[in-house]
Amino acid sequence: MKGFLLGWYQLLLSFFQKLFFHPIAPTSQPISLIVWRDAHLGDGLLTLPSLIRIRQNFPTAKIILLSHNNGIPGIHFKDYLEDGVVDEIWDRSNWNFAQLLQKIKESKAKHLLALLPYSASLKWNLISIFLVKLARVKHAGGWKKETTFFAKKHLRNTIFPSEMQRLESLLTDLKFSKAAIDLPLPWKIEEVNSSIEPGNYVVFAPFTKGVANRWPDEYWLQLGQQMQGQYSNLLIIVVGGFQDRRKGEEWIKSWGKGTFVHLPIPQLIPLVRDSKWVVGADSGVIHIANLLKKDNITLFGNSDYRGKWAHPENERQIVLYPDRDCLKCLGKRDAPCHCMHHLSVDAVLKAMASYS
Repeated sequence: MKGFLLGWYQLLLSFFQKLFFHPIAPTSQPISLIVWRDAHLGDGLLTLPSLIRIRQNFPTAKIILLSHNNGIPGIHFKDYLEDGVVDEIWDRSNWNFAQLLQKIKESKAKHLLALLPYSASLKWNLISIFLVKLARVKHAGGWKKETTFFAKKHLRNTIFPSEMQRLESLLTDLKFSKAAIDLPLPWKIEEVNSSIEPGNYVVFAPFTKGVANRWPDEYWLQLGQQMQGQYSNLLIIVVGGFQDRRKGEEWIKSWGKGTFVHLPIPQLIPLVRDSKWVVGADSGVIHIANLLKKDNITLFGNSDYRGKWAHPENERQIVLYPDRDCLKCLGKRDAPCHCMHHLSVDAVLKAMASYS
């Protein structure tokens, strides 16, 4: 039963890929290749290493990144790619199916790689396969899907790969070779002009769109107050959006010191890189910390199934969950839930001590 639940999505998608398309394979020929990657900002950041790997396997191809901005207004992961990783970027945020179909047809691209995110439903995966077929694409691959819905409901002890690991597995299945050496991530990085010395601060990233993953405000207040006593030499930097500034500054006022910042990704990268460690909820800040292999403590509710968003590629990450299961929010990350009240401040402080 377990094997069936974990495998039938992928078998179904593989069947339709084989039915409609010739396999996509690495080539040095100057082809046009569409890489379809819809993602929120954080998941988009996890795609960047895979985009480098794709470029290495299609060195002379014209690579078109097809994506959308379904995240923070005015911020898109595609804006942080260095030149040369992709040749052209399409933002389909305001396109309907007919416009998307027409755009792919007009490109005359015969190769497409689907890197759809974890959250893509089976229905959307299948619809996209048919859409690509209608657009006259001949060579295609991707559409890897895990049975996250069933696993959340029935397989409570299952540990899923991270999104980055899942994408790397997909490219390995397609026989895309890996780089002989580790290349730098394809980010545009702007240094932050700051008087803060590297290593003398901790980044708090408490804000997340996943309602059921939010740690209570009073716990963040307590954590900051406890840190002032135990780590008096460290400054707390709270990272958030414009809408989070008021709350963040109220916390800082109660702590007695600290600072709130709202930064674009190119400046946020060095801020995270030079920190002592990062503490936060599911967010782009945490994804950046893992890509940089930075010490970080990530707080999750039971809505994102235990282990699903862990980052095996970063051994320095500590993932904390409430000490009890909550069926109310399991699988419903946008539903109000109180399970995060059962993740204590002491548990976070204990995790911090392991980094000292």
